[in-house]
Amino acid sequence: MIGQTWWSRMVNAVRFLNDAHDSLMSGKSVVLHFPGEIPWQELLIEELERKLGRTSDDRMFRVHSVKDVKEDPGEYLFRHYCSEEERGNYWAPTHQTYERFLAMSPKTTLTHRYLCLKDVNSENCSRWIKSISDYTEACEKDAEHGLFILLSQGAAPRSTKSVNVYQYANYITDYDCLMLCQTLISSLSCSSAAKQYISEVASNLADNQVELAGMLVSYKMELIQKPESVAWEVFTKENIACENLREKVNTALWEAQVKIIFPLLERYRRDLIQKHQHQLKKHLPMPGSDGKMIHSLNELELGELYFLCYNHKLLSTPEFNRLVKMRDARNSLAHWGVIPYSELVNELQLI
Repeated sequence: MIGQTWWSRMVNAVRFLNDAHDSLMSGKSVVLHFPGEIPWQELLIEELERKLGRTSDDRMFRVHSVKDVKEDPGEYLFRHYCSEEERGNYWAPTHQTYERFLAMSPKTTLTHRYLCLKDVNSENCSRWIKSISDYTEACEKDAEHGLFILLSQGAAPRSTKSVNVYQYANYITDYDCLMLCQTLISSLSCSSAAKQYISEVASNLADNQVELAGMLVSYKMELIQKPESVAWEVFTKENIACENLREKVNTALWEAQVKIIFPLLERYRRDLIQKHQHQLKKHLPMPGSDGKMIHSLNELELGELYFLCYNHKLLSTPEFNRLVKMRDARNSLAHWGVIPYSELVNELQLI
């Protein structure tokens, strides 16, 4: 599954979970904070549970959604992790808060739990962090106590003495999204340039949202053969609104082509100059397209090479026809044009 690849193999996603794991091993609770949607949330939870299970087999891992919890966090924990008999021992004048009672009651099942809380948002995050901090700090020093994992979205919270906050955005960049795409199609039978191009298009269309990019790149060659059709299918399936899909697709293609195809055109220019350097040197210096004199072969652009080769018949007909196509492709990219897939493959043979 794509999500398993992300959370178990991609370096920075793994580091994000490893750092949270290390904090939990040191006795601190953690907040895993995401600025937007949590990619493959259930697989994230499974991977973290596996990591903890390998290093701590005496604790049980439990998951709760707190989306609709209206009561205070301390009361919620008191109700879920104290037996009816234990709840009967709670006396407000003595214990003051539910958190203190839980800390003073080592026999509660909370003591031996990793408690993973989903659906923590800007409205309830601070309350949960305060409750966890109050509970932890009321526990006896070095005594075993419950540990918490909060999956948070919205406004970023701050770390406390007993709760470490890990910001997903501090670990994951657009490079990680691209690496995921490249990993997912690494076994695809096509050129390396085509794989890079597919990955770039998927990342660009997804605005570097890894879950969406993973869906797009799963279409493989079809994504660059029929990009608008694939984008429409995926966006519709995911209920993603896009006012001008064609423009978004063209922008994604152009950005990918500038990054992948432009260097290939430059390589062609360099190789052509190297192959015909002795013939080309005879016609230098010459005025360039900007009016300045060109003295070096390396200064010759594709348009100027076309001019020389056309006027002086320096190339065979097949070579000259290829130069024309390469020049036109370069000019198209320089003016925000997108080269159709059929031209990239059949005429230019660049992917």
